[in-house]
Amino acid sequence: MTKEALILSKQNFDNFINSSLLAIYFFNIDTKKVIYANPAFFHLLGYVPDELDSLTIYDFVNYPKEDIDAVLNKVIQTKQYNIGEREWKCKDGKLVNMSINVSYVSSDNERVLHVSAWDITEQRKGEKEKEKLLIELSDKYNQLMQFNYIVAHNLRSPIANIIGLVNVIELPTICEKEKPQIIEYIKSAAVKMDEMVKDLSIILATQCPLNDKKENVSIPALIHSISDTLEKQIFESNCSIKTDIAADAKEVFSIKSYMESILYNLISNAIKFKVPVRAPQLHISSKKVGNNYSIKVSDNGRGIDLTKHGDSVFGLYKRFHLDVEGKGLGLHMAKTQVEALGGKITIESQPDKGTTFKITLPIQ
Repeated sequence: MTKEALILSKQNFDNFINSSLLAIYFFNIDTKKVIYANPAFFHLLGYVPDELDSLTIYDFVNYPKEDIDAVLNKVIQTKQYNIGEREWKCKDGKLVNMSINVSYVSSDNERVLHVSAWDITEQRKGEKEKEKLLIELSDKYNQLMQFNYIVAHNLRSPIANIIGLVNVIELPTICEKEKPQIIEYIKSAAVKMDEMVKDLSIILATQCPLNDKKENVSIPALIHSISDTLEKQIFESNCSIKTDIAADAKEVFSIKSYMESILYNLISNAIKFKVPVRAPQLHISSKKVGNNYSIKVSDNGRGIDLTKHGDSVFGLYKRFHLDVEGKGLGLHMAKTQVEALGGKITIESQPDKGTTFKITLPIQ
């Protein structure tokens, strides 16, 4: 190859490297220092060429040093290695997802690796959004199946009773004295059906987009208000409520009516499902954890056997202590409202040892 051809070949290579959208760099295997990087590399990570002399791969490859060294050893053995996806850390601390390919370049004086990588952060964000959407669609489908079951079973029974009783009252053999009792049965079935329709309306309302205005909601004030509402139940059960509210988590930016409903259901349930031989004790805490508020409501009540009922704790019309009056609506409502606020609710419980509900809400 002539000298002119070599010069032209180098110029073409330099033009390709400098104009490439790939982040390309070379580094010394022994010193781990970057010895060359193209403009796309600097643009992506936020460094400038003047910083190249002091830049090592440990500065931007977001993995433990020993893991990086292990990969390098493998590259040296195989001479070429498709690393796959890795995180890089930009100069400002921002993390980006990269798809990386590495090849070994030997020279007389130093051992060098050539790295080419492309930013797949937006691609991964899109995939995560799709996964989130699929989960939401799956949840909506499950809720739809729950409503279908309720309509098909729970509502069918009172409707069938009404139809049957109407047919009975029209029989010529029914005497006038029996008709008032039959009418009472019809009325009872109609009331039961009306209650179920109202319950379903409440549940459906929480599925709609949030139109209520968000505001700073005081957790201590809510607890005080709920305690006033439940004053009779608290007094009769000799219930004690202790709070541990962190100074920076006294208020959450949320929908007040939702927060009040969530805490009311958890507190009233704790009193309702107490152990008869001991007074109920509640502990309510609120604190910041990372980018979230963490609110816990713990009690010393009957508890729930999660090995048996863990999958259905938050189900609609699910009840686990049939000797206590209730519909099995409260926990389902709490979960629905927490999720409508973008949060998550979990449960820890053991029979006769109490229950802890943990609510995680994003800090807006």
